[in-house]
Amino acid sequence: MKIIALNSLLLVTMLSCTSSTEKKNDTTDSTNKVSVKESAAVAAKFDLSLIKFSENIDDLLKSESLTLKDGTDTESTIMGYESFASSAPQLMVYNNRVLTGGKTGQKNMLVMHYATKGHQLNMYELKLYDAAQTRSLESDLQAKLGKPVFTEDSGLNKNSIQLDENGDEDKGPREDKKFLVWEDKNTGVSYFFIEVKVANKITYGELTAINTKSKNAEIWIKFRGFNWYKK
Repeated sequence: MKIIALNSLLLVTMLSCTSSTEKKNDTTDSTNKVSVKESAAVAAKFDLSLIKFSENIDDLLKSESLTLKDGTDTESTIMGYESFASSAPQLMVYNNRVLTGGKTGQKNMLVMHYATKGHQLNMYELKLYDAAQTRSLESDLQAKLGKPVFTEDSGLNKNSIQLDENGDEDKGPREDKKFLVWEDKNTGVSYFFIEVKVANKITYGELTAINTKSKNAEIWIKFRGFNWYKK
């Protein structure tokens, strides 16, 4: 009887230890899960498709461990603004797609224009010298923003004649341009997409995003030469 009682006592003790250990592990797992969720919420990644133009450029760059010193400031801009140009992979992102690449001597590049006072972002240009990335960008724009409010594509008219600067027929390789515009009424951001083809091959792509709620919106649109499409 004593042996049975002793064995029963040992069994109860073992179960108690096991239960205590499992509870301890459960607590540890729960703590880890909370920690992972918190870090995921803090580590928001830079994405051009999410830009609302209320952002400070220093904060945007800081989120990717960059500063204004990590780019160049030689791109043209308007009075009262500065430019920041970079090909850093962590900035070349639209709708979760990394758009790095380019061709010999020319890398894909992002140019951001921000106010000299306050450093608020007001406009950006994404310049692509890669055919595959240009096609991908257009596809992502269509998927995210839907049908453009304006479309012009000279490539749709193969019978048209190209003229040179003197008004004479251009005998060189045919160059075609596609121009698409999206207007987000909720955010006030307009997106202007350009695709250039030479001899039916994509040689260049560009996305310009402008905050149309900005007091300088018309200046930006004119600066980029986009003020004709609504006339």
